[in-house]
Amino acid sequence: APLPHIYLAELLQGDKAPFRATASCHVVSVFSLHLLWVCAHCTSICPQSSAEVDEPLTLFLWTLCTSFSVLRPMVFSFELERKPSKIIPLEAPRLQQFQCGESPFLTRVNPKIRLSCLSIQEPEHPRTSGAVKRCVKLTVALETADYKFPPHLDVYIEDPHLPPPLGLLPGARVYFHQLEKRVSRSHNVYCYFRSSTYVQVLHFPPDTTVSAPLPHIYLAELLQGDKAPFRATASCHVVSVFSLHLLWVCAHCTSICP
Repeated sequence: APLPHIYLAELLQGDKAPFRATASCHVVSVFSLHLLWVCAHCTSICPQSSAEVDEPLTLFLWTLCTSFSVLRPMVFSFELERKPSKIIPLEAPRLQQFQCGESPFLTRVNPKIRLSCLSIQEPEHPRTSGAVKRCVKLTVALETADYKFPPHLDVYIEDPHLPPPLGLLPGARVYFHQLEKRVSRSHNVYCYFRSSTYVQVLHFPPDTTVSAPLPHIYLAELLQGDKAPFRATASCHVVSVFSLHLLWVCAHCTSICP
């Protein structure tokens, strides 16, 4: 079923702060955001309108980690705000550090790697120019026939190879090719992404379903008065959001309109 239209003007009327919504999840990708312009005189939808004629609308989207485990709540926020000029790009999110165990010394590296534990960190190392060096660490389990308990290996991804490729999820089976092998001072082996590194997701992790239906959220309650922005949390790892289902409620009988 097609999704109903949401009029952004209703969210931004008066002196209210820009609408914000948060959810505890890890958003891998946003497939599309469809914005339509509405005529100020007849309130009809204008499919031919463009940002050159109407005032453009800027969407801010960023992520913020609030837990020390990827499998526990994370928060993403989005903000709708009027901007009279061009869309201003935002800085990449700064992620807190996660711990996923130690990496033992390895004598050889098997290219077949199963991603059993995903750890993300973004250490800040100031350079001489004052820039911040961003890094993402993946902790993976090597798929070998010689080990009853597969050893783990850390794979680091730095700029300009960020963000990480889609599909690098806990439990996925991933193939890495042409990683740069390095040895630390404590004789631990780790790998780095290079421009020639190739990544292929062989199998995605098994799907999980939600047993209980989610409750209804009334938008009118979120925008009344001076209430703080609405926030919702859930212990999960969201791979993608395919649709947002909105239902209308009758103002007289408060029943949901099919």
